[in-house]
Amino acid sequence: MKNVRGMIDYHICENGWNDIDKKGLSDLIKESFDKKLVDDFFDIVNPKYVVIAEEDGNYAGTAIVEEAKENGNPLGFDYVNKLAVCKKKQKNGIANELMNIIERKSSAYVLRADPKNSSANKFYGDRGLRWNKGEFLFCEKKKEWNVYYNLTVRSSGLKERAVQYALEQPATLFSILK
Repeated sequence: MKNVRGMIDYHICENGWNDIDKKGLSDLIKESFDKKLVDDFFDIVNPKYVVIAEEDGNYAGTAIVEEAKENGNPLGFDYVNKLAVCKKKQKNGIANELMNIIERKSSAYVLRADPKNSSANKFYGDRGLRWNKGEFLFCEKKKEWNVYYNLTVRSSGLKERAVQYALEQPATLFSILK
């Protein structure tokens, strides 16, 4: 599909980091969160798929999704490691479309958000207040993280393990000193 100027084009990359502009992705995440990726991010994160929202050749948003595993064995759900949209494109439907893609590709998923990230928690909370193609987001508020999971995680008895898994994941961002 040809990208029309000013239109967002969504690409799903399922070859790890092979089809990804790592610098472009790092810059997007840095601008979106005002935080940098940890130095070994591309070594420690093994994506099941990465969704890139692109406009005019520039990354406007991304979703990085991993298959949750323990000792190499799948746990039955995916972990959304990052969902990021550049600041000038926020509130334009990109995050919603990224979540819609996640919901189509991952029947069961979990993610976490810093409780201090009010815009992220409002976004996930708003999604939890409405049904979206049969999906619903639930939240467990923990001290360090708000953990969100979908209906499939809850109804299939994976909730406790999914929440614990999200809480156990290493930090992949660090603050930028200003």
